[in-house]
Amino acid sequence: MSRRELLGELLRNSRAKKGLSLRAAAEVIGTGFAHLCDMENGNHINPTARTIERLSAAYGIGKLRILKAAINSIEARSHAKA
Repeated sequence: MSRRELLGELLRNSRAKKGLSLRAAAEVIGTGFAHLCDMENGNHINPTARTIERLSAAYGIGKLRILKAAINSIEARSHAKA
């Protein structure tokens, strides 16, 4: 079974590929620096549809891929608690 992509690593890797700092990416996406930092660190793993749209546009990644990574993160967290 292959390892499932988590939201934080997807966002961090996508931002790095675009050559954006965390602050610059937050500005492009239209979200707060702390909010984006929390998403990349796995502390906020349930982005709104609007945030998914903005992440997709800013990073050039599919909305479905972002959603799947968010679901994977939620499932990983729930398994860790069990």
